[in-house]
Amino acid sequence: MASDMAFGALVATIRREKNLKQEELARRVSRVHKKPVGGSTISRIEQGDVPVSLGLGLSIIEALNPAPGLRRRLEEALDDYSNAFVLPLPYRSGAVLDRVMKNLGMTNKQLAEMIGKTHQLIQALRGGSKLASDEVLVAMRRELLNRGADPDQLKELTRLHVVDVIMTMPRLNYLSSDQKRKLADCAAKVV
Repeated sequence: MASDMAFGALVATIRREKNLKQEELARRVSRVHKKPVGGSTISRIEQGDVPVSLGLGLSIIEALNPAPGLRRRLEEALDDYSNAFVLPLPYRSGAVLDRVMKNLGMTNKQLAEMIGKTHQLIQALRGGSKLASDEVLVAMRRELLNRGADPDQLKELTRLHVVDVIMTMPRLNYLSSDQKRKLADCAAKVV
């Protein structure tokens, strides 16, 4: 890593040194970025939980207005941070869910009502833009199996869900993409 601190930790350190609250930094970033940014977004960035686009990262740096040496460290950390995120969107498990539901002739609304969730969530899951929580995945599998879904397709849904989770889990950013892939493949074999 080119910098000695992660981007989010460096942002948090500089923000605290300048006696700024996350909400105040968010307001400054919003002015520079020309798009609304909330304090919770700053919090998630500081924790390293979300990817940061180059534009947003540079807006954060500009809003912090650091000394030249710190600016360079922030830019290097931003580069490292953005390179660490590999988001395989759309999530591959979504395509399997979509196929299972089409085979059953089931709508988003029908599945949503069966598991007590919104049809928008099911749409996002089918489209691969969102991952299901463990509880939602279990409930969906149960209802789909009860409606006659192919057990092998449901197993594939679960396997790909595990792979999607591992590949995007922020806590595993210390692993390279190849190491994450090997871990995901190993976990998928167990499922």
